[in-house]
Amino acid sequence: MFTSRIALVSLPAFLFAALFAVSAAAQTTVATVELPQGSCCYVAVNPALNKIYVSGGASSGQVVFVVDGETLKGESAGTGSGVSIDAKTGNYWAATVYGGSAIVRRGNDNLEVNTVAASEGCPVSTAVDSKARRAWVATQCGAGSDPVFAYDADSFAPLAGPIRSGGVLGTAVVNPATGRLYIGPSGQSRRVNPANFEVTDNAFGVVQAVDPDKGSLYALSGENLQIVNGKPDPEKITATVDLGYSPAGVVVDHALGRLYLSNPAKSCVEVRSASSGALIGTIPLDAGINPGGLAVDSARKRLYVLAAKEDQHLLFVIAVGATHPGAAKTRAK
Repeated sequence: MFTSRIALVSLPAFLFAALFAVSAAAQTTVATVELPQGSCCYVAVNPALNKIYVSGGASSGQVVFVVDGETLKGESAGTGSGVSIDAKTGNYWAATVYGGSAIVRRGNDNLEVNTVAASEGCPVSTAVDSKARRAWVATQCGAGSDPVFAYDADSFAPLAGPIRSGGVLGTAVVNPATGRLYIGPSGQSRRVNPANFEVTDNAFGVVQAVDPDKGSLYALSGENLQIVNGKPDPEKITATVDLGYSPAGVVVDHALGRLYLSNPAKSCVEVRSASSGALIGTIPLDAGINPGGLAVDSARKRLYVLAAKEDQHLLFVIAVGATHPGAAKTRAK
């Protein structure tokens, strides 16, 4: 078992420009959690359990590292890449890459619930649609057209697959408002129709994040951020913003109406309006820090930032609101 070392730090407050009211209590790094080498690339949060799941990428030796949101201590739960949360059951799904399957574990104790096998390919990421009760598993090793598989999230029975993507897959993002799955094989923006599992091209960039309440999509086309109304068919672009860089991670906080984007070039996280993409401010990190994947716990007003510094993988825990519970007791004096 790997036990995390937690570096508690006290950083100056970072005040955001007042495009809308933001508390003067500021954005403060509460803790930095050191991660094992096999947990580098994906981060997901279960607010109901107050647990953070960090998992590896598309290679061998990847593990799921579970961090308790109260103590900020973590432990390895076993093999896993591209974790996603089933909000209804509390289970989490993790791809096994060369294991040819996805493992479903209970969120409260990490015990294995089930394993679903992909008939081909190397599973690298998962996306659970808690509303439609459908889980998606994206694979690689597909000879230039990596397949996607769909499963029943309750019975774990296969629903469809292999669904050919037409390229090399990575992250898959599901829109709970419509049930559509968004993929970016070889950089081409595509979607999978949940009714007939047909794959079609999108008229916007590769989807990185979704607002589960509004159904808004956040896509990247080169260095442009595109905000898309994901409910109509076809979807409609509502705003395009030139960022001047390509974010390494994107996540939306629907409660605060904020969009967070990792900017490795400047060792910071940008904060933008979720509706317009307008810049609100930045959250600076230490020099030499390369931020990547992001996750947010709206209820606790916490932002989780995956990052790397030289050979060390880190998880930054950042309080992003005045009423963040527990900030006072975890922040160093």
